[in-house]
Amino acid sequence: MKPESLTKMLIHDDEGAAIAYTRDGIVYDLVSGARIAKLQAGQIYSLDGQFLGTRLPSGKVRGAEGKPAPFLNLFRRE
Repeated sequence: MKPESLTKMLIHDDEGAAIAYTRDGIVYDLVSGARIAKLQAGQIYSLDGQFLGTRLPSGKVRGAEGKPAPFLNLFRRE
């Protein structure tokens, strides 16, 4: 059995594709491996402390009051 600190938790976009993962309270981009945010008690914050959304048990992220999660904007490709 792996210690909790070594367990990855995936984060998915609204279509269900894995876009990031968390380990030890840090959120990493799944593709680049770069640190992009922090996870505290299910809440995702930018590295400078701004609220970006809530990670649901399903791995999806929701914004405050039903609004789209700012976290997902980190992955929007235009």
